[in-house]
Amino acid sequence: MNKKVLFLLMNLFCLNLFSQTLSIPETLDYINSNLQHGSAERYSVKLHNDGKLVVDVLKQHPAYKDTYEKSVSYEMNASEIEINKDNNSIEGKVLKFSCKEKVESVFGGLTTSNCIYLNWHGSMAISDFTVKTFDSNKTDRMFNAFTYLLSEISRSDRFNQIDDDPFSPVNLTNRKPAISSSKAQDKIALETYGGVYKVWIKIGGLDKHFILDSGASEISLSTNIERELINSGIIKKKDYIEPALFKLADGSIVKCRRLIIPELTIGDYIVKNVRASIGVSDSPLLLGRSFLDNFRKWSIDNTTRELILEK
Repeated sequence: MNKKVLFLLMNLFCLNLFSQTLSIPETLDYINSNLQHGSAERYSVKLHNDGKLVVDVLKQHPAYKDTYEKSVSYEMNASEIEINKDNNSIEGKVLKFSCKEKVESVFGGLTTSNCIYLNWHGSMAISDFTVKTFDSNKTDRMFNAFTYLLSEISRSDRFNQIDDDPFSPVNLTNRKPAISSSKAQDKIALETYGGVYKVWIKIGGLDKHFILDSGASEISLSTNIERELINSGIIKKKDYIEPALFKLADGSIVKCRRLIIPELTIGDYIVKNVRASIGVSDSPLLLGRSFLDNFRKWSIDNTTRELILEK
């Protein structure tokens, strides 16, 4: 299939089947189901509630071919590591897990810190390890999946402890959604078009008509609107984040580009740092849960045709 046609179809999927982003548990299931295993070696990837990512290496039992036993375990904080792919290592096709932080060596220069714990007859701090993937296509897919997993973990309140120190590195760099308004509640007029509700939203200084879609995980923008926001200086390079993975009705997974909208205004509310995904050039604008779920409570009054928001 022509690459340009395939690209358009992938983006069309992002529009027509744009419902649910792949969750962290689903991403882990995907990784564990698709990570290539050797005939006598398997991997098991887990995420603990404290944000610890664990990769177990399972060896085949010498006497029972269908039985695998844990031989080595790697444990690390998901926020402290990075993952790279290598299709030309001496071990073949691999993913390399290593620590982000660099420290000054006593011999001069920088070296990677030891933030990964190898559990094998005791525990030892190391700086990196590899997972075999056996073919380049699998390496690419697993790299994308792990990169997406780390991105979602970093944005999840569940796996990130709250630090009240305003000069904490997390608070200096983190772009969490925030709502400002003098009102505790606001009612916004809705308009009906073809059986759906539409609502006016201001992005930066631009007024845009969005379909209210509580079934969509995120706000959806078209590439035409994306271009307009870039040309207006509302969206900048720094606003782009890891692409989103979306699970389609047939169980397959597609990737769509994603960004953080610096500021949205609806009624009396200003909402900062809202996640959005990009559809095709003329796709309708969808107001999904990445916006709605920032509010303590929201509802629709079908009688008065109003969206009721409470912060």
